[in-house]
Amino acid sequence: DENDFDLVDRIYSRKTENNLYVLIWKPMESALAGCKKVYFAPAGQLHQISFAAIPTPSGKLLSDEYSLVQLSSTRELIRNSGKPSPSLKQAVVYGGINYETDSSLIAELAITHNMDRAEVSDAISIAKGQDVESAWQYLPGTATEAENVCKLLTGNDMDQKRRGMPRLYSGEQATEESFKNLSGKSPNVLHIATHGFTVPLGGKNEAYKVFENSFVKNFNPLFRTGLLFAGANRTWNGGKQIRGIEDGILTAYEAGQLDLSKTSLVVLSACETGLGTVKGSEGVYGLQRAFKGAGVRYIMMSLWTIPDEQTAELMSLFYSKLAGGETIRKSFAFAQNEMKKKYAAYYWAGFVLVE
Repeated sequence: DENDFDLVDRIYSRKTENNLYVLIWKPMESALAGCKKVYFAPAGQLHQISFAAIPTPSGKLLSDEYSLVQLSSTRELIRNSGKPSPSLKQAVVYGGINYETDSSLIAELAITHNMDRAEVSDAISIAKGQDVESAWQYLPGTATEAENVCKLLTGNDMDQKRRGMPRLYSGEQATEESFKNLSGKSPNVLHIATHGFTVPLGGKNEAYKVFENSFVKNFNPLFRTGLLFAGANRTWNGGKQIRGIEDGILTAYEAGQLDLSKTSLVVLSACETGLGTVKGSEGVYGLQRAFKGAGVRYIMMSLWTIPDEQTAELMSLFYSKLAGGETIRKSFAFAQNEMKKKYAAYYWAGFVLVE
């Protein structure tokens, strides 16, 4: 089977006769004469293309010849594009999440939601009584990433550090409840380093062959895309729902119901968070659509899995520039430009910024 690196290398190659430049960009060349900045809103399968990495006949990349601004919709053009960089003092970071469920997590959640002591006891008994296989493994790289992001965001601001900003949720503290509680009072910057999932829906007879759970057994694509929080393995593997406690699996549908209108930037540092079900010109029915619907201005997300080392490097470049007062758009362009000096497209082009 073709590995991810070889697949990306082949797709973004200039060697094939009908490469991406010929298929997508060349038909528009005459209309773009003299243009240096291009705003575009992809449709259909084009949502799954990293335009920055498309090679041109000159031997460069599309992002070398144009300033590319990807929009979720052309209506974004009428909004104020000159907004200053967001306040980094209001940031929330998730990473190093524990996807297992144990009694301490159950007790913590119970206390948080003021459950009755008898209910707490019952919940713990249920948790201990089920042997749940670990479908989702702990990601040590996300713990390091989250800590580094917090350091970059605070810099030498001792007052901010004393006040516990930015807020970091990790281990068993990174619950779905904590995320949903951001609704209506969301931070300016929200960084989420975790597992992401996008389950494709095949033919009617093959629809439910991936995992045996309700997230796969649903024809609504917003239920088949999501992010994993603390304790997610229990529900994913068919464990009994614990009354009064979230299941740790935030679907795109749930994310879209939140009020994140105060959030300028969401960074989804997870596997394939940019993917979802493509339905014609209606865009990707996944996390991108969900977070835009929740009111987020900018979304940085991934089209494929990028190794931990390069992800950490790109995030460091991005947040360093952002912490220096640069805009989100220019900080992202800077990070990509620095990365492509050193690496093949596979290691950097998977991240896209959507407005």
